[in-house]
This record gives sequence, C-alpha cells and structure tokens, in this order.
Amino acid sequence: MKKQGFTLIEILIAVGIFAIMVLLTTGAFLSLTSTSKRLQSSQEVLNELRFAIDLMGQEILAGSSFVDENNSFKACKNGCDNMVFASKVRPDVPLARVHYYLDDANGVIMKGQQRSYGECAVLTGHWGLGLRPECFQPFTSDDIWVDTLVFFIKNNNEADKKVVINIAIQGRILPDTDREQEFKISTSFSPRFGQDPGALPPLDNVPPVIEITSPTTNETYTTSATSIVLGGTASDNRGVEELLWRNETTSSDGTMSSVSTPLPTNPDVTVFWSTPTINLKRASDNILKAEAKDAEGISGTDTINITCTAPLPAPIIDNGWDSYTCSDSFNNPPTVRSRVIIRWVEVDGADSYRIYECTGGGCNPATSGSLVYQGPGSDTSTCTHGSSCKIWYSGPRTTETTYGYCIRSYSDFTGSAGACSSPTNYEYTDDFAPLECYNTLDDDGDLLIDYPADPGCSSYCDNSEDSDGGGDDTGDDTGDDTGDDDPDPYFKLYSTMSRIQAVVSGTGGNVSSSHTTIKHNSYEGFSSSVSLSASVNIAGASVKQDGSSPSDLYVRLPDSTAPGTYYVKVNGSSGGGSCKNCPITIPLWVKAGGGGSE
Repeated sequence: MKKQGFTLIEILIAVGIFAIMVLLTTGAFLSLTSTSKRLQSSQEVLNELRFAIDLMGQEILAGSSFVDENNSFKACKNGCDNMVFASKVRPDVPLARVHYYLDDANGVIMKGQQRSYGECAVLTGHWGLGLRPECFQPFTSDDIWVDTLVFFIKNNNEADKKVVINIAIQGRILPDTDREQEFKISTSFSPRFGQDPGALPPLDNVPPVIEITSPTTNETYTTSATSIVLGGTASDNRGVEELLWRNETTSSDGTMSSVSTPLPTNPDVTVFWSTPTINLKRASDNILKAEAKDAEGISGTDTINITCTAPLPAPIIDNGWDSYTCSDSFNNPPTVRSRVIIRWVEVDGADSYRIYECTGGGCNPATSGSLVYQGPGSDTSTCTHGSSCKIWYSGPRTTETTYGYCIRSYSDFTGSAGACSSPTNYEYTDDFAPLECYNTLDDDGDLLIDYPADPGCSSYCDNSEDSDGGGDDTGDDTGDDTGDDDPDPYFKLYSTMSRIQAVVSGTGGNVSSSHTTIKHNSYEGFSSSVSLSASVNIAGASVKQDGSSPSDLYVRLPDSTAPGTYYVKVNGSSGGGSCKNCPITIPLWVKAGGGGSE
C-alpha cells in the first residue's frame, strides 16, 4: 500500500496558524512586561519620595525653633510653602539651620543646610535671613514633579504645648511620560525635644577662634609667681560677644577685658584681650582656659597648663598644750611622762609637714630647731582658726621646760618645703595630775589605798579607785555613803588633762586656752546623762563647753590677764544619781608670751 504525506498547501496553512499564535502570545507577553516595568518604576519613584520625606522627618524630630523664611513663628499656622528650623540629628554634629522650600518653576523641593565651614557657614543674603542660593540642593529627583508643598505648624511658640508639623505634598511621578501618575502624601511629625518658644534658628554654627599668646604661645608655662595675667587674640565670622577665663584647678573664673570697649561684634575683627590677675595654686599644675563666645552662644577655647613652683605657705598653728602618758607594763610602778600636742590648720596642696623643735625660752626653731616629725599629721575635728586641722603628739618631754615649735608644709610636686610657721608658738610642759591609783590617797574612802591594795584599781595607771561592784561595804540603804545594802548609783567627773594653759601678750582682745575633755565614770549601775556647768576665777573670761559629759572644754580670757595660776571649777548633775567628787578643779596656767590676741 502506498504511504501518503502532507501536501504543501497543508504545511503552509499550519505554519501560518502557528505564526499567528506566536505573534499573539509575544504581543501579550511584551504588553504584560511593559506594564510590570511601568508599575515597578512608579513604585521605585514613590519609594524614593517616601525616603526623602523620612529624612526630612528625622531632622524635624531632632529639631526646634520652627519658623518660616522670615523668622515668623505664626506664618505657617495656616500653611506655608517653606519652613526653617534648627536641627541636631547626632551628638557629634553641631546645631545647624535647615531650610526647605518648593521651587515652583521646576517642581522640585529644595533643601539648604548650614555648614560649619565655607560659604554656607554664615547665613546672609537669601531672603535676607537665610542661606546663600548656592547652599541649596534639590531634595527630590527629576522623576518627581511637586505641584504643592505645604507645612502646617501647630502649637508653635507656646511653652505649654507640644509642636506638631503636618506636611502635605501633591504632584506627579514620571511626568510627561506615558507612565505619569499623580500622588498625594501627607504625614505628621512632632519634635522629641522641648521647645524654647522664643528661640530662633541659629544664624551661625562656626566657633570663634581664640588663642593665648601671653605669657607664651606654648601649651605649658612654668612660673614661681603665685598669680599670672594671660593675654591673646580672638575672632569670629560674626563677631565675638563675650570673653571668659577659668582656672580649672581652683575652680575660679571670670570675664576678660578687651582692648576695644565695647567689644567689637562685627565679623572677622581680631579682638585683643587680657585677663585680670589670676591666683595660682602653689606647688601645682594650674589648667587655665580662655573662652570666646559669639552671638549664637557658640564658644571656642584655648588652654594652657601653668606650673606654679611657688613654695607652700607657712601653716598657722591653731593651738598647743601639754599632756602625759602612763605606762605600767607587767604591773610595775608606772612611768608617767609629759608630752606636747601641736595642732595646725591644714594647708591646701601640702603632702606632708615637718615640725622643728628647740628648747629654752626665746629659742627660734626655724633657725636652731631640730626636725622632730615628718609626716601627714593626724586628723582632728576641733579647730579654732580653720575648718580642717592636723595634730601631732610628741614623745616624752621634760617637765617644766619651755619648747619652741614651727611647722613647714612640704610638697612632693616641687620636692621642697615652705616657710616655717610664724609667729613661733611656745608650749610649756607641766607635771602630770596624780592618778587615783598611784597618789598615796584613799580616794574612795574604803580604807584601801592605790593599786594593788584597792580592788577598784585595775592598774597603777587607773584614775579611779572605785569599781561598779564597790562601795564601802558598811551595809545600809540610806544613800549617805555609810554603806548601803542597795547602793545608789553615782558618778565621778575627771579631766583628761592635768591642767590647761594660755599664753597672753597684753596687746588686747581675747585668747583661747588649750583644751581638755571632761568625762565621767559610772558606779553602782549609773547610766544617766550628766549635765555640766563650769566657771573660772578670771574677770571677763568665759568657759566654753558642750553642756553635757563628755565635753570639750577651754577658756576664752582677756589678753590683758595677768600671768599666774587660775582655776576652772566644773560641776556635774544628773537625775539618775549623784556626783561623788564635784566640783573638780582644773588649774589654768596663764603665761606671758608672743601669742597675741585672736
């Protein structure tokens, strides 16, 4: 059987039908692809616009002082096509003036931003208050034509309300093409920071230039003087309005004077300035700062380190007195020695102190004294001449001997000591007050005398023969010291110093004696507070004490008081018991010397 194929006509018809189908399919695909690209391009342009608005929003969120091009706070209340404000989007950038407006002729949003350098640093000509024209750049692309840009600023220039900025933008994307589309966008922003209702956007963010030229242009300078005067120059692109100085080491500050008075504020004029006399901290580095400010409050600074090698001042000896120490190791008869206590006002900058001592009336420890102490001194809270004092306790000294003392301040910074304290104070050591357990007396009336015979004594150095379980053991309850079955509580007063002393010069005024502390011992369960009263047999003198035990006590007496021995009587009272040894008497030794009045 003969095999039969397609005729030529059949093949041509089939090919034609296939070609038509291919053409139809390709056209539909190309049309779909074109539509997709057009939609994608439109979306990209809209995304670009949204991104631009987000950038504007970030500046508004970090902004303040919202006005129009004429610095009017109220012009944009009902809408305006431009907005000016101050913004600081990051801590590391200066506060800058930002300006947005619509260029109607080209359908473009323009942005101008203040710089800290070049032509855009100072706002001058554009609209009389704004940036130069060359400082503006297109904020939107050529694919967008903006027909309308309106800023609505609500609650502006009102201290008790939060500022709200509404932005409305209308226009076309891909203008003058077959893909042109209209758009309308509106959004709102509210600044994160509180607003100063009266503050305007800055006209300048360029700091002034200030230089220290005297006593040197170097960063460091060394002097042995205790004060200094700085001099130099300052300039600013809008003019210098204020000149200040500060010593960072001493926290002192003030204003500087200019050769031109009043201070010239016209741009780029160099101002020559000088400080008043600045006191320096001795034996220290002094960090001095010069500062210039312009009309916007922007400041420029220059700093110099002044090393002051001047010696430290001589300390002021606040007071001095004698005391005693008692030692009875291994219960042997005690060794009691006199000692001297010196107190002085602490010197700022001193790392340590050196005390010099000489012996004999009229001796000068600054020239003939020997070094007896080198160290920081001990702290004490009681200070007559200053709020912070140091104290030193000598070793054993000979009784009834005149000693002279002076003190030098020492600085580790300079490696040197200052002058000795003047005038020199003299202290006189006296013999110690007899201790109850080593005075050959029956102080508590139990017919037992001193240590170790009296069980109330714990050692030779104990200053009381009584003990809490004591009494005289005669056994009644009358409270009359004849021996109670139920003894009444009582206390005894004592002074921590055997005597106090004062040095008078006869020049007038008043002087203070050395100090002692009045305390009490409790017996038979006494636990109440003790009130104190005191008097001294010197006309015009007064006893200073705290009113209750324990109490610091000293005497203020006329400097004209005649030298001699006087007596301070101290009485104690309490509702919880009686005093068995009141009043106690403390000798006050007044001697002539060079102390002078206070």
